[in-house]
Amino acid sequence: MQTLKTSEVIKIAITGLPGVGKTTITNLLTNRKIPLKHDPTIGVNFSNIKLDELNTILSVFDFAGQERFSFIIDDLIKGSKIILLVTDSTPQNILNSIPLLNKLKIIAPNSKIIGIANKQDIKGALSPERVANILGLETYGMIAIDSREKVHMYRVLINALKSIN
Repeated sequence: MQTLKTSEVIKIAITGLPGVGKTTITNLLTNRKIPLKHDPTIGVNFSNIKLDELNTILSVFDFAGQERFSFIIDDLIKGSKIILLVTDSTPQNILNSIPLLNKLKIIAPNSKIIGIANKQDIKGALSPERVANILGLETYGMIAIDSREKVHMYRVLINALKSIN
């Protein structure tokens, strides 16, 4: 008789300032419709993603970026193995993301934090390398409204998971 192996559940948090594409990235990963106009998240969205390759289920928490919901992050981000800090790749947004990054380092000191330089297709977007230098984080470029980026995002997550295990 064959025994079934239980999947490991790993908590992933997606955070960043308002309008940077957090929910779009979540929708990309979960095969949901990719929104082309900004519809702010209220509080937190939750999704599960099964990675058969690693026998893992990702519990993805997509946090609202508005300041009035910041109290949610303090409690729910704890226990996240990986935190994706999403920026829109503009200089101002990246600089404005630094206080959030510093907060994440305090409330989730054992989490692997990865930068996502989203909206690489907009004029004035800084390269992922420049974003990495400013934030001091491993950072990957992304155009989350492009469904072809799904494979790239999965690779980022799989590589991150392999690096923490």
